[in-house]
Amino acid sequence: MKGISFLLTSVFLNVLGQIAFKAGMLKIGEIMFHPTKIFQIGVQIFSKPIILLGVFLYAVSAFSWIIGLSKAELSFAYPMLSIGYILIFFLSVWLFREPFSIPRLIGTIVVCGGLVLVARS
Repeated sequence: MKGISFLLTSVFLNVLGQIAFKAGMLKIGEIMFHPTKIFQIGVQIFSKPIILLGVFLYAVSAFSWIIGLSKAELSFAYPMLSIGYILIFFLSVWLFREPFSIPRLIGTIVVCGGLVLVARS
């Protein structure tokens, strides 16, 4: 269980980064991508402070993840990312009013079961 605090910190910061990205994109709206508009799209996205917060959270998450990997086996660490899937599912329903469905819930429960099996190894 060496490095677990760094791994969990990374997962939670990653989740917060995703939430920040989604909140920022809800302010911007759907982006219609076109190769000639890459610069304009970049300015549109990165002019939002909430998007920059998401990038910062991702950077700190990556730093924490790397430290965690120096202490834990990758085959133990990588399944910890599934905690993020679970949190994103529930936070998306709660914060962004995304649809809740039984198949999504069952899938999330299956992920939880896999996480428990790996964590006990």
